[in-house]
Amino acid sequence: MKRTIPHLSLLFLGTLALAGCRRTVADIEAAEHQHPTLRQARASEQAGDFDRALKLYQEVLLQSPTAASAHLQLALIYHDHAKDYIEAIHHYRRYLALRPKTEKQAMIAGRIQKAEQLLATQSARKLSASDPSGQVALLQQIDKLNASLVRAEAEKTRLAETNAVLTRQIADLNGRIKRLERWVDRLQTTPGTDGGAPGRRLLTSAEGTSAGATASRTYEVRDGDSLSRIADFVYGDPTLWPRIRDANRDKLRNGERVRVGDILVIP
Repeated sequence: MKRTIPHLSLLFLGTLALAGCRRTVADIEAAEHQHPTLRQARASEQAGDFDRALKLYQEVLLQSPTAASAHLQLALIYHDHAKDYIEAIHHYRRYLALRPKTEKQAMIAGRIQKAEQLLATQSARKLSASDPSGQVALLQQIDKLNASLVRAEAEKTRLAETNAVLTRQIADLNGRIKRLERWVDRLQTTPGTDGGAPGRRLLTSAEGTSAGATASRTYEVRDGDSLSRIADFVYGDPTLWPRIRDANRDKLRNGERVRVGDILVIP
C-alpha cells in the first residue's frame, strides 16, 4: 500500500501539469479533485463520516501540500461540523494563500470573519464555565458600561436641547441688535431742533397753532432711496412701504418710484 502513494502523487502532479497549460483556478481545482485520496475524502464527507473525511483530506496534504482544495474542504468541515474554529481559520487562510486569485475570496473572507466571532463566543463560554467569578465581574463591567452609555445619551440630548435654546436666543438678540442699530442710525442722521448737520432728512412739523395741533413728518428722498428702504428707515420694517405709497400717490412716478429731492409725507 505504501508503494502506491508515490505513483498516485505522480499521477496527480501529471494531471496538474496538464491543467497548468491554461492556469485557471477552475482547471487547477478540477485536476485536484481527481486525486484518488481526495475523491475518497469527498465520498466520506457526503456520507456524513466527517472524522474519516478529515483524516483523508490530511493525507492529501501530506501527499500534495499545495492541494488548496483539501485546505478548503478541511476548513468547511472544521467550521460547520467539528466547531473547531481555530483549525477552520487556519485552513481558510492556507487556501487563500495558495489561491490568491480565486473567485471564492469574498465568500471565504466572510466565513473567516464569522469563524472569528464564533471563536470569541466559544472562548467566553469556556472562560465562564471555568471561572464563574470572572463571569460575574465581566457582567458587572458590562452593566457599568451600559449605564455610562445611557448617561452619555441623556447628556447628549440635554446639550442638544440647550443648543437649540441658545440658537433661538442668539437669533433674537441679533434681531434686537439690528433694530437698535437702525434706531441709532435714525438718531444720528435726523437733524435736531438745534439745526445740526443733516443726514437723512426726516423732518417733523406742527400743523396748526391751537393746543390740539398735530405733528406731521416728511422725508426728503436721497440718491439710492426706494419706498422699502425709506420704510425700513422710518418704521424699522421695509414691508410697511405701502403706507408711504398710499400717503404720497400724487408725488410718485408709476405708482412706486421716487425721485431724489421729493418730500414725502410719512404717516
